Amino acid sequence: MFEFISAGGLGEAATDAGSGPGRDPAGDADSTAGVRLPSICPSAAQSAGGAGAGVDAEPLLVQGARMRDALLAELLALPGLEVVVADAGLVPLPTRTQPPPAASGGSAVRVLPTRGAGDLVDWLRTAAAEVDLAWVTAPETDDILLQLCAAVLPARWIGCSADAIRLASSKTRTREQLAARGLPVPPAWTPGQPERPDHGRWVLKPDDGAGGEHTRVFPSFAAARAAFEAACGHAAAARGAGDRTCAPRWTLEAWVEGEALSLSLLCTAGHCEVLSVNRQRVAVAADGRLAYAGVDTGVEPPSPPLQALAARVAAAVPGLAGFVGIDLVRQADGRLCVIEINPRLTCAYAGLVETTRDDGDRCPALRGRNLAAEIIAAHDAALATPVTDIADARTEHA
Repeated sequence: MFEFISAGGLGEAATDAGSGPGRDPAGDADSTAGVRLPSICPSAAQSAGGAGAGVDAEPLLVQGARMRDALLAELLALPGLEVVVADAGLVPLPTRTQPPPAASGGSAVRVLPTRGAGDLVDWLRTAAAEVDLAWVTAPETDDILLQLCAAVLPARWIGCSADAIRLASSKTRTREQLAARGLPVPPAWTPGQPERPDHGRWVLKPDDGAGGEHTRVFPSFAAARAAFEAACGHAAAARGAGDRTCAPRWTLEAWVEGEALSLSLLCTAGHCEVLSVNRQRVAVAADGRLAYAGVDTGVEPPSPPLQALAARVAAAVPGLAGFVGIDLVRQADGRLCVIEINPRLTCAYAGLVETTRDDGDRCPALRGRNLAAEIIAAHDAALATPVTDIADARTEHA
């Protein structure tokens, strides 16, 4: 499912929320539709992780629709927008997206039909002059998010840089980058390395996967390695290759026992704010298949160790910007282990928007805030800040 959002007049709305100079004037040819924001939701319709018996997984399609609707809710809370939603017709748009009466002063809405990621990539490339800002929520799988990022001028892209997306789209590259900077990550195995001790569980997952899809937990390293090699054989056959090389298609990691958490970050130049600590509802079926069933936001205040970990991750991956998610495990002895980075809106964003509207006491630091407006304002401020100043700020906060 893919949704495209365009909004006009957001420059004024974001300024009211604290934005600075830096808007690209070339995109303001139409004063009534000055800012256009694409939002592309996940395109997979199958269940996340292929849930087994007794495990209720939340389909990626549902996850994507919740992110889309939350972003729409925040954008439409800002005055004077024109919003265009690219809709594949898979999930109904929220009622609020219906155009309001002209006299109401509300946002204008229109729908852009789309057939999928390729369709939207082509549209973005050919209609770049009409796009002031692009905000994309898409899975990293098959480089969908990266391809959409490449179709937009960097100054008009809301979110992480192409380099940060490229790194975070690969669990292997992310793990290696963080490990090189001393951050705690799971032990992993790749062909050519020594055998691992055969105790404890291991997990096999797509290197660019999202939502726990096609992820399976095995009771031992030997069983996981056998599945890894079988997956390599299938992948090589599908490519018509004569070798059994898996990288970067699959990654094999030790399963880290503990509490599955995530951190929701607001990343700006040289700084990251932990918006929320979330508990992930993850279950392992009897056959080992992993099921992601959603997230509970604001489960506890961000502790100093969690805040320090978030700051170290942000410093280790240049280019993280806007809303970013970190998946991690807190082990029984309190040690933290980073599993992956999500360089985009996540399900937790949808939960935070709903929480701040319906239950502000759960996340008091977010009460009355519009995260979308803050992220756009930070984007404008970054454009107005020299690169050297950003680097100095990042060093001060690292």
